[in-house]
Amino acid sequence: MFLKIYKMRISSILFFLLFVGLCAHAQTGNTIKLTNLFPESIGAGTNFTVDLSFDKPEIQAYAVFKQTFPKGFIVKEAQSESAEFSFEKNELNLTWLRLPQEKHFTVSYTIQVDSAVSGIFAMNGKLNYFVDNRQGTVILPSDTLTVKKAGNPTLYKDIAEKVDTAKKENNPVLVSANEHPKKDISCLRELPVSIPEKNEFEVKLKILKGDLVSTARITELIPPDFEARESDSQGAVFSFVDNKATFIWNKLPETPEITVKYTLIPKDKNNKTQPELNGQMLYISDGKVVPLIVKRNY
Repeated sequence: MFLKIYKMRISSILFFLLFVGLCAHAQTGNTIKLTNLFPESIGAGTNFTVDLSFDKPEIQAYAVFKQTFPKGFIVKEAQSESAEFSFEKNELNLTWLRLPQEKHFTVSYTIQVDSAVSGIFAMNGKLNYFVDNRQGTVILPSDTLTVKKAGNPTLYKDIAEKVDTAKKENNPVLVSANEHPKKDISCLRELPVSIPEKNEFEVKLKILKGDLVSTARITELIPPDFEARESDSQGAVFSFVDNKATFIWNKLPETPEITVKYTLIPKDKNNKTQPELNGQMLYISDGKVVPLIVKRNY
């Protein structure tokens, strides 16, 4: 009887040690560390790039990374490091039949946020991987992203409704600048300056506004072979969507003259062509919506 109990205890101890050994192997020897860097806040209607970094031992496991995004977020592949990339129904999937050999590598993806989105969102993710028929799971450290409203989201809906009403009443609200008493207001675009070392162009828009302090918007039509990025917005909310670079102010700065800047990046790195640009400024004065053509100052 004593020998039987002794053998059972030995078996239990051996099983426990084996179990601990397997767990230690799974939790230490094969542990993968994930780091995901999100900006603290962005403006609605903008896009940004996220880097997901892997630190791992010398294992080449089957792995799947999943991350779910709120509605209004669109994720596109940038650098997937041999993973199969997919984004469907607001879920990002990166699938590796075999993880890269490198102990440290980084994948990247771009996120476009709809101009109607705002709020604070949790950015969570999870990696499942399999080594020797055992599954490991890594939970991405929780992070939050604040999306700020793109100016007054109802402003342009209100403008459209005012214009429609005015047309029905035969009382135009949308007037030309020549018909408006504030004739000293203008928006000028300087010649885009080439920055050869970065293969970019810097664009400056100078607003001569006198004492005008109102809601305003500048929209620049960007050629389809370029992307636009904010450089200096002077308090405006900047967005780049559908080949349109937009600056929106709930209230223009009080200074009589302001200059905003944005950068144009060619999609083709070999493209050295000077971009052709067209734009319009809208502001509200005395209940009237006034359009201005952005004039070339060169």
